[in-house]
Amino acid sequence: MYFFRQIQISLKKEFAYVFDAVSGVIGAFLMVIAINSLWSALYAHNQVVDGTTLKEMMKYATLSSIFTSSYYTQIVWEIQRHIKSGSVTTILQKPVEFPYYMFSDCTGIFISKLIKIGIPVLFISKIIFNIQLNLNIVDWLLFLLSFTLGFILIFLLDFFTGMMAFIFVESWGFEWIKFSLITFASGSIVPLWFMPEKLRAFLNVLPFKGIYDIPLRFALGKVNIVQDLSFQLIWIAVISTIVLLIYYRFQNKLIVNGG
Repeated sequence: MYFFRQIQISLKKEFAYVFDAVSGVIGAFLMVIAINSLWSALYAHNQVVDGTTLKEMMKYATLSSIFTSSYYTQIVWEIQRHIKSGSVTTILQKPVEFPYYMFSDCTGIFISKLIKIGIPVLFISKIIFNIQLNLNIVDWLLFLLSFTLGFILIFLLDFFTGMMAFIFVESWGFEWIKFSLITFASGSIVPLWFMPEKLRAFLNVLPFKGIYDIPLRFALGKVNIVQDLSFQLIWIAVISTIVLLIYYRFQNKLIVNGG
């Protein structure tokens, strides 16, 4: 199948750069150290805050850093590059639709970053910070499923942002808005349960929590399995429908510089 063939190509491309993997591990682990140091300071006078222990918070922060390094596929800039160079016209002639082409490419990048950055950082964190994922087989599978659904969600949001280049050519401003929303509303830095009640209630209906909050709560064992997985699946269905409808409309308004 084309999907798996493109994933294989993407994996080979990503694993070709050893220095990229080393620098990625160093960067991600420095982020783990910084965030864990911050939470250790905040927990200095309290063993438990809102039902969350320091050990759980360090696990949350470590996994969040790994998620961030794995999720970052540069899809927005790739779409913009294809449009500005004119190469998007060639991709549009491929036997698969452009969204599926980008999804297969990003899936390969996601898997490669998880292997070459995520797993080493988790291993190092386990040794230095004694981060333990005490999950049984079923819990591991549910966690990985939720993590994968989180990746699909952020891909859809990234692709939607990248589509702005179909009209405006430049999508930098839209990427900054999307990045800010995800950083604040997904629980990537501050867990949503630490938010004020009214703000938390508002954020809990938005799709962003499906990217970090839900998968991370699976790792901590603080989930309603059916409710949380359904939340991710429903938003994936809604956003993918919107993305495809807009994509087919944008095709007719394609602006290409240099193509």
